[in-house]
Amino acid sequence: MHESGLIHTDEQNRYLIESRIGLSFPNVVPHGDIDTVLLGSCINVWAALVDDQIMEKHGHPGGELARAMGSLVELESISRTTDSDAPTPGLPGPLAELSQRLHRIAAPEQVLRAQWHLLQYFMGLSTEAAHTHTTTTPTLADYKRIRQLTTCMPLFFTLSEVCRGLHIPTRTLMRPEAQKLTASASDLIGASNDIIGLRRDLRRGDTWTHVRLFVQQHECTYQEAIDLLAAEFRSRVSEFATLTDALQAADPQYGPSYSDIIQDVIAGYMHWAQHSPRYTLDGWHH
Repeated sequence: MHESGLIHTDEQNRYLIESRIGLSFPNVVPHGDIDTVLLGSCINVWAALVDDQIMEKHGHPGGELARAMGSLVELESISRTTDSDAPTPGLPGPLAELSQRLHRIAAPEQVLRAQWHLLQYFMGLSTEAAHTHTTTTPTLADYKRIRQLTTCMPLFFTLSEVCRGLHIPTRTLMRPEAQKLTASASDLIGASNDIIGLRRDLRRGDTWTHVRLFVQQHECTYQEAIDLLAAEFRSRVSEFATLTDALQAADPQYGPSYSDIIQDVIAGYMHWAQHSPRYTLDGWHH
């Protein structure tokens, strides 16, 4: 990333390293081919920089929202190509290289899924930025769906599958039980991020959090809102366990493998987030 010009100063490089963002993906894959795990890690760091360098820069009321949307459109187009022109500075260059590497490692269906999930991530970032840019507060239901998209968890699931040398059939992933399980996992990650990162968000004046919406909706304190979200989190864990059992019963051949992937991602990601300065006051956004 430094060689591609995405990191411009030694201080930026130090913050990126100290945020431990590069350890996020290895935390969610208990075993796998080292080159594939490294690729997943690079894709994860790249996706984080999209949020940091495009959405954080232009998604606020004084930013250039149209410019940010244009950048995402350009990146989505690059993600679907296997051709590489001359190296492009900034975020497009590394994406072209990472996309080519993914094409060489993953099955065609897995590449398509990764592209689809990246597009979903862009859609979530765009919707969040549009609300922030216009100082519009979404409904709680809308926030939860946007949060599912911005966690980028389905991309983690696909890359984890590739690392394990597995190929989950599309028919399994399209089952209602699998769809609900995927959404449930994204909900758990989004809620945990909102709890772990609350002090950082308050310091930044960020009103785009689940806790903040609870404060407004229930007219309660932040601590009471955290307690409500924690109770909801526990309820979602129970729901997740029920959905896991349902998927394994509906598809005993591939359901257990997909469930294992998702459970490892949730456990590994939460462990990483609790120890990453990215979600504390000393992180990338300090």
